[in-house]
Amino acid sequence: MTTTAQVRKAALAQAGAGEVEVGGTRGWAVEGRVFAAIDDEGGAVLVLGPEARGRMAAELPGVTTTASGVRVELDRVNAMAVNHWVGEAWRTVAPAHLVAEGERAARSAAEGDDDLPAVGAPARRALHAAGLGSLDAVAAVPSDEVEGLHGVGPAAARRLREALAARGVTW
Repeated sequence: MTTTAQVRKAALAQAGAGEVEVGGTRGWAVEGRVFAAIDDEGGAVLVLGPEARGRMAAELPGVTTTASGVRVELDRVNAMAVNHWVGEAWRTVAPAHLVAEGERAARSAAEGDDDLPAVGAPARRALHAAGLGSLDAVAAVPSDEVEGLHGVGPAAARRLREALAARGVTW
């Protein structure tokens, strides 16, 4: 089971995503293109291509296909699945340059091509996706913004703070 708050967090973790109003309810868009929304009954509506729609409906309970994507009953899916599929919805509508930047960030994170301390893979991916692939970049962003990134938990924040402190930076 997951919540609308988790959908919001996953949507806003996507590069260039912002909150918008969609039919009197909350939604999220990138460069004016809506990729996710909450419907009147509290379900999530995700914009997906035909192949992804079919895969998601086959893999998860509580998913029905629509003309432009899927509707997800949030009480029937877990947060990890929502995170994945919100990312897929973002990739469906995001401009190619943002998708390419995200893929480069994911590769850099996976390869450990940075000077970040030993943080978990989700935190490393989140930092790279936000353009924070170095301690200098992290130091330039307020700690509450970094800690608000989906994937950056208390342990990762503590390790970042310690690594910055070792450089004489208060964060």
